[in-house]
Amino acid sequence: MESDEISQEIISYIYSNREELNAFRNEQPQNRKLIDNVLNLAFQELIGDGKVGKFELPGFKSLFFPFYSYGNVSSVDTVNFSELMLFSFYITFRDRYDYALDLGANIGLHSLMLSRAGFDSIVAFEPDLEYRERFNRNMAVNEVANIELQNIAISDTDGEATFVRLLGNTTGSHISGSKQSIYGETKDFKVKTISVENYIKANRRGLIKMDIEGSESKVIRSISPASWKSVDVFLEVGSEPNAREIFDFCKENSLTIFAERLNWSQVAQSNQMPTSWKDGSLLVTFDKNYFEKVR
Repeated sequence: MESDEISQEIISYIYSNREELNAFRNEQPQNRKLIDNVLNLAFQELIGDGKVGKFELPGFKSLFFPFYSYGNVSSVDTVNFSELMLFSFYITFRDRYDYALDLGANIGLHSLMLSRAGFDSIVAFEPDLEYRERFNRNMAVNEVANIELQNIAISDTDGEATFVRLLGNTTGSHISGSKQSIYGETKDFKVKTISVENYIKANRRGLIKMDIEGSESKVIRSISPASWKSVDVFLEVGSEPNAREIFDFCKENSLTIFAERLNWSQVAQSNQMPTSWKDGSLLVTFDKNYFEKVR
């Protein structure tokens, strides 16, 4: 077999055995490092610099995702184990939803996978105009036309904010004040902000993917109790203060938190919350039996 064929086999195996491998990853830090390194090497062979830029996941149509540099990291690093878990949920739970919102869309990976999973109505939000051309190119090369891109930052209110672009790693770019510390050279510019409530649809069920670099607590807490009955949010948490605020908010509002680091079991205590993208994703939902319907 050619090296790209072997790499595709590795990716397909990891994806197909994701639940067992997630449990293995959560047992020891070295287990996580092993799986993540193997997966990254496989993706480097398929979508790394100078490669064909195409990969497949079982159940999905093949995806073109050409190499893109963010500075010290690249698009290869954005296709990690946690993302594969989310992709699997998009297709497994597709029939529960009427639409999807991609908050922090970057160059469109999750928007593409939501479309591949069968979502007909997708709105993507990405305030950094530097990504717009590549986002549109990724949609075109994959022949995807059902995604609306909004160059707006999602926040808790409508208005304007200062956006901080981290030149050494633009995946960490964020609204000013939403991160405790930053590193390297930056470029600041104004962006329009809008409340996510403007896009939550009454009497229709929505899936929200949220990767908004430190603003997650503010946005989670801005969603009204009525809206929480019609949306589920998959998100990353970027700091201990955000983790505490989200945990307390969910407890006060009878929302259930499921954590990747707990093999998608319920979070019962605040110290079980992730405090970094390295700890995996969360699901916040009004439905305490969210996963029981498929287990």
